[in-house]
Amino acid sequence: MISFELVSIIFAILFFHFISHHQVQADKNCSQLTNATCDDCIKDGCTYCDSTKTCMKFDLFADIVWDKCPGQEWKFKQCSGE
Repeated sequence: MISFELVSIIFAILFFHFISHHQVQADKNCSQLTNATCDDCIKDGCTYCDSTKTCMKFDLFADIVWDKCPGQEWKFKQCSGE
């Protein structure tokens, strides 16, 4: 019989494989949307930088520390300020 630990390890490996594959797809899709509208960008799960009009996958630490979006004008999940 398969042990609980083995099942947990297999599940964890499959989960992380799925997540990493999804992340690669998100990065690729977001960069292809550069020069798109804010609405087009966020509907695909990307983040829109209003000051540079670029669409990208948002990395909280790296993007804020390296000031990837001047003025920190990020739009995520909604384009309006309301």
